Amino acid sequence: MPAPQRLDDHDNDAIRYHSGRFTTIPASLIEYLVRVKVGRNGMAVIMSLCRHVSPDGTFSKYSREKMAEETALTQAQVSRGIAELKEKLVIEPIPKMTSYGIWKSDRSNFGHIVSYRFTHEAWSFIKRDVL
Repeated sequence: MPAPQRLDDHDNDAIRYHSGRFTTIPASLIEYLVRVKVGRNGMAVIMSLCRHVSPDGTFSKYSREKMAEETALTQAQVSRGIAELKEKLVIEPIPKMTSYGIWKSDRSNFGHIVSYRFTHEAWSFIKRDVL
């Protein structure tokens, strides 16, 4: 497995995350991610999202630009990581009610950041260690 990317070309030992930033992730989440075979972009994205998770399994709104800065991935890699996590049923957009009273999946557009949550399958697998 290749070594992770460095934050810059200088001779420091910090990789991926800036000093003082870390994520606590339950072992059951890592086990679930391994079972569904999430790749390196998806792993970095979910670890970044887990810094902003609430007790009910929803994530606070967090932009792709901030996530890219935090994980040392490009914005395109962050988008691919989010797409992979949605495809592997780890996260899903939170449904929002339209002005017509119809529930639809939230989607990103200019100036709007999507809110995500763990899927029911992932959250039921993770919840046994968290609670």
